[in-house]
Amino acid sequence: DGPGAVKQLDALLSLESLRCIQWVPGAGESQDPLDWLDVYRHIQEAGRRVLVYCPPERVPEVLSRLDRRLTYLSVWCPDEASAHAALRALERIGV
Repeated sequence: DGPGAVKQLDALLSLESLRCIQWVPGAGESQDPLDWLDVYRHIQEAGRRVLVYCPPERVPEVLSRLDRRLTYLSVWCPDEASAHAALRALERIGV
């Protein structure tokens, strides 16, 4: 997890049986998924899926900047209204 683990990423990506990488920024690091797009893209360029932890307001932008076929999102919503807003945003972008 986190920036210290990035040095292990290519070794992980060399494992053919590995199909998805869960990226956790780590304590004290930015939790904004937009700050980690280069890491996510690197994973996807290797043909692997990436699990991205994403606040609801970032969903449209994250999905517009990554390969949707290789992106799994874990979206946390503080309340029901936020969850409904996130679902509406997904519908608007065709997900």
